[in-house]
Amino acid sequence: MLWFRIVSACVLAWLAATAFAAEPLHQRIDSLIRDGHNGPVADRSTDAEFHRRVWLDLAGMIPSTVETRAFLADSAADKRGKLIDRLLTGPHYPIRMRHAFSVMLLERRVADADWDRFLETSFRDNKPLDHLVRELISADGTDSATRPAMQFWLTRSATDHRLLARDASRLLLGRNLECAQCHDHPSIDDFKQAEFFGLVAFLNRSYLYKDKKTNQTFFVEKGTGPKEEFTSVFTSKSDKTGPRLLRGMEIMVPEFASGEDLATPATDGRPPLPKFPLRAQLARRLASRENSDFARNMANRLWAMLLGRGLVHPLDMQHAKNPPSHPELLQLLSDELVSHGFDMKYVLKQLALSETYQRSSRLGDSADAVKSQTYAAFEMRSLSAEQLAYSVMQSLGTLDRILQAPADLVATAKYRPDKGDPIPTENLDNVLKLFQSIYASQPGETEDGFNPSLAASLFIANEKLLLKWLEPQDGSLTAKLVKTGDGQLADELYVAVLSRRPTQHEEQSVQDFLAKHPDGRQAAIREMTWALLASAEFRFNH
Repeated sequence: MLWFRIVSACVLAWLAATAFAAEPLHQRIDSLIRDGHNGPVADRSTDAEFHRRVWLDLAGMIPSTVETRAFLADSAADKRGKLIDRLLTGPHYPIRMRHAFSVMLLERRVADADWDRFLETSFRDNKPLDHLVRELISADGTDSATRPAMQFWLTRSATDHRLLARDASRLLLGRNLECAQCHDHPSIDDFKQAEFFGLVAFLNRSYLYKDKKTNQTFFVEKGTGPKEEFTSVFTSKSDKTGPRLLRGMEIMVPEFASGEDLATPATDGRPPLPKFPLRAQLARRLASRENSDFARNMANRLWAMLLGRGLVHPLDMQHAKNPPSHPELLQLLSDELVSHGFDMKYVLKQLALSETYQRSSRLGDSADAVKSQTYAAFEMRSLSAEQLAYSVMQSLGTLDRILQAPADLVATAKYRPDKGDPIPTENLDNVLKLFQSIYASQPGETEDGFNPSLAASLFIANEKLLLKWLEPQDGSLTAKLVKTGDGQLADELYVAVLSRRPTQHEEQSVQDFLAKHPDGRQAAIREMTWALLASAEFRFNH
């Protein structure tokens, strides 16, 4: 009866797999996380913790006092899921994603209004991620709708094709091939010199073309060009390759007779365009459902956006010697992203619904013994410069006023907060630039982890704009607190700044502090508000 037992085992395995596939994605995520960790896990986050966390992740700021009170008062069992849906369809989501993806893709190399509008519109329309990336790769400036996407290349270089290949690989494929420029990687079999130069070969015909009449710049390609040659510094062996993706075959590039390589020659206001543009070939092959590297990289980056670290970490080091913490989970997320047409909102919603995301960041006495890659507790992380700016304005009651202030583009362009310049106009552009000058990474550097600095400490203590916002003025938090009775003041303060109600000890501390300053109540309120803004609880997403 051996055959019967074998068939029965196969049937049971098939039924189990079918049942697993029928579960919602967030439940399958939790199942795979549980399978990989048998130790202690954190409790479910409180409503206040979850509410603040998901607002920061999907809306880019802390919630308002009104939002917080309404959510905490809601007794519905499905209120967390409804909140996730509301944030994903709300007005703040595309702005939040624009900030996050601009930092990811451009690494703060440039601030460009057209690029910002392009990204924001893409996320408002829920443009599929593969579609967005194909536009980034192939944009040449001839289509006004995708012209801003050229910034992905041009913020780096128009002529350093090796730099472009390196960044395309690490950001879009999760593989940092920089070491493979000179030789095959000595210890990582995945990183080959021929593969690095195969990417360069897709880009080495690209150049800047400037139309003399319109003064417009285009990033176009020559119609012909040689293969990419390279030499290993280890072996001195020379070789050459045409365009090829990682672990892929070299593609056949048609050869054209002299003068027959262009689809259209240069005309008034239009650049010359080749018959066989290689970047279009790269876009089609790289951002494809058949390219597992692309899908895995995008799934890994979305996971890191909400869970604090990648399943593969660092994010650009996907190779055999740095395997995912949860291989089956990364494969599941990749497959789901592909099967749902690279719908980013679908994946973000499922991640936010998971109990893994909704765990508390507190693990008690077991914290030191549990590794962060187990996801036994939520990974606490610092707010980005943009999240911090919006959250400070939200908490202090200045956000609506700042958003309504007219732009002062000339003053913004000349504004140098790092040189101590006064803010020319108190508008959103200038406020964000101020916070970015203090809390953002340097151009070209990745933003990963918490990097405390003396500048940040001095900013929170001495920045004139922040101190101005702490003064009572129309609509401000401190103006409201001055009119609030001592018995309710702690509740108003903590809900506004920390998005939660105070503990009994905190309420008593507020009342004791006010009692010590009977003749300086307004100053005392300002000091307590500042202290909460300067706290680690405000500075981190937890």
